[in-house]
Amino acid sequence: MQKQEIINQIIKQSGLDKNTITNILDIFTNVFIEALKEDGKINLTNIGSFKTKMKEPRLYANPKDIDGKRILSKRKQICKFNMSKKLNNILNANT
Repeated sequence: MQKQEIINQIIKQSGLDKNTITNILDIFTNVFIEALKEDGKINLTNIGSFKTKMKEPRLYANPKDIDGKRILSKRKQICKFNMSKKLNNILNANT
């Protein structure tokens, strides 16, 4: 689902105007990103938790390189998502 589709669904369910919903979603996105940058973790009840983690550099083989030279990746911050038990049950109810 794209951002515009989310906005349209919220408009249908809330009756609020498009500009208000767009502003709220933009603010939520900014707050979400800033919270991850500062605290490294966000917990959304009934959805799940997001946590940042530092991924250390590692050696890997470049598949395009026929000589098999190893390349060192850069150290980087990643974000992991763990879904809540409730969301997991909803998504797997019909399996």
